[in-house]
Amino acid sequence: MALLSQDKIIAGNQALEHYFSKSVVPQLYIDPKMTLKSFTAPAEDLFLISSEDIGKSIFGLQNKIKLNALIKSIRCVLLVEKTREKIINTSNGKLCKLIVQPYFDEQDERIMGVIVTFRNFTGQAEQ
Repeated sequence: MALLSQDKIIAGNQALEHYFSKSVVPQLYIDPKMTLKSFTAPAEDLFLISSEDIGKSIFGLQNKIKLNALIKSIRCVLLVEKTREKIINTSNGKLCKLIVQPYFDEQDERIMGVIVTFRNFTGQAEQ
């Protein structure tokens, strides 16, 4: 298997940074130690976070959702390595679909953490 060149790695990292800054979907990227690795800009609407929070524990995040449901879902996905979806309430009364997916190292297939996606569900639930 060929190794990626430094230029390809840099280009890949730049594309990923661009995605994080332009995404309209709130997402968190959390490692197995429950540390925030990255997030998309819309996640700032659900959590009072900034780039200074990268590398910190998610237990200290201030948020508009029930953190217990998030923590429980993350721990479950880290354990069973399967996607988990759940409807949760935000602190302002909106329904939100919480999707927690594992992500893996492609080389050795070990779990590297989870991707947490939040989707506004309030409008869909009312229909």
